[in-house]
Amino acid sequence: MTELGTITKEIIASKGIREHVDAVKNLSRFYNQIAAGEESFDLTADNEKYIAGGQALSTYHAAVCTDDYLRTCYFLKGVYKAITKLQSDFPFRRIKVLYAGCGPFATLLLPLLPLFEKNAVEAIILDINSSSIESVKKLVSILQLDDYSLTMVETDATTYQKPDGWEMDLFVSETMHYGLTAEPQVAITKNFIPQLLPHTIFIPKHIHIDLVYTSFGKEPFIKFNQDPLETTKRQTEPARQHIDRLFSIGKDAEYLLKDNQIATGFYPLPDDLHSHPDLTLFTEVEIYEELSLKTAESVLTNPYCLTSLYHLKAHREFQLIYDFSETPRWAFNLKQ
Repeated sequence: MTELGTITKEIIASKGIREHVDAVKNLSRFYNQIAAGEESFDLTADNEKYIAGGQALSTYHAAVCTDDYLRTCYFLKGVYKAITKLQSDFPFRRIKVLYAGCGPFATLLLPLLPLFEKNAVEAIILDINSSSIESVKKLVSILQLDDYSLTMVETDATTYQKPDGWEMDLFVSETMHYGLTAEPQVAITKNFIPQLLPHTIFIPKHIHIDLVYTSFGKEPFIKFNQDPLETTKRQTEPARQHIDRLFSIGKDAEYLLKDNQIATGFYPLPDDLHSHPDLTLFTEVEIYEELSLKTAESVLTNPYCLTSLYHLKAHREFQLIYDFSETPRWAFNLKQ
């Protein structure tokens, strides 16, 4: 077993937040040691790209995502579970994986490869940044993963079309920000929904966006390199009023094919604004089976405050509009 394989086995076997975090820290150190020792690794911070659908992170900021500890742990566990499930369902064929938005380390797939036979998995790996694709190619060589069937493609995942006849068993993409703002997760999902087969496993399975009235300043909020135990233990403190689940994004979100906007219904303002004065979006990422990221367990699921309800108190009702035609953003329609 290679060093990477040993580290990944520890992640897969980890139980409890403390073990999850420690195991991912080992993976982060492993990657960073390789990057520091290779002058040709270009982890630049100024090559972010703006596309129709959102901002693609720079190579450096995509690398930092490894240090979102529970995100990395749960996605790796989810992808591992999905591949093993597909192997059980289709025992006589190579499992085909498409990974959109890989960053420089292809963190949600490469660490898993040593746990599988070299002819077990075939992957197409996408990123819009050439430096990220080149870094993944170097990693594959350094980690002696050349015998795996891996195709790296520099492309825009919001428009990419898989090869004709290539049957996708597993789709993986984590290109999102809390509140589904900034990054192109929804646009990428929209592009790939028509390319999926009925049996294709889609990771994350669902991204749920909920409307909540709360006191935003009292809500937990996590940063990269931060211990999630320090944020999740505060989750029951604020007074929250859950209003509605606005929508869910996943393989079954065919409504995305109709438009680049999602309009909610109209919601009345509460009579009492004192206990929960802020209009806030909560994100939950349901990855695969029992694996999910709840509020502030990851930078993906930090609460996102749209506005103070006091700013809207002159109005009777409001509607939210989510627009992902360019950089994803939220807007209001207001009733007097």
